[in-house]
Amino acid sequence: GLRRSLDDFRSQASHDPLTGLWNREALLALLWQETGRAQRTGAPLALILIDLDYFTQCNLESGYKAGDGILRQMATRLRQELRNYDIVGRSGEDEFLILLPGCNLANAVAMAERLRTDVMHVPFQMKNAAIRVGASFGVTQSRGRSPLLVLREAETALAAAKRSGRDRIRRFGPELLPRDTASSELARFREASLPERAGATDLLPSER
Repeated sequence: GLRRSLDDFRSQASHDPLTGLWNREALLALLWQETGRAQRTGAPLALILIDLDYFTQCNLESGYKAGDGILRQMATRLRQELRNYDIVGRSGEDEFLILLPGCNLANAVAMAERLRTDVMHVPFQMKNAAIRVGASFGVTQSRGRSPLLVLREAETALAAAKRSGRDRIRRFGPELLPRDTASSELARFREASLPERAGATDLLPSER
């Protein structure tokens, strides 16, 4: 009926048609929502930005159909690894953004390492071949700060991971900023790196 049609329309407007994950617009809205929650409760919020290494080259060598298959399998693997209240979406052609409510920076880095080793080091199964694809990871924490600032930090950390050889994880820190902006950001970063409030951090699945 009409209700189902409206629900289908909303789902199509907020989800990536290839992977079924949240699309970029929905991710940004959810980031603002989770930032507001972090501001109200004081609970941590971490972000992981993932970029598949040499994905364009993979498309050229194996075909776009194979590339689409990798993206769909990647989405399935991420869903399986994350908690049911974590948020994951496709933020670019070969980029995925993960929001981890209640997760501090150290646990987010541990999650990224598990994704890098347990998920990315398993070949993606195509019809006639198994394709191995690596990924680079940028990790940062929110603490209720501007979503655009935090997203920029994740992008900066990701760029540093790719520059350092790919298949790497980098957490954001003032050392990643250009010298002319590092000093102005340092105080803000240090304030955001204060110890966690006791009991505010949920354990990752492997730590339960």
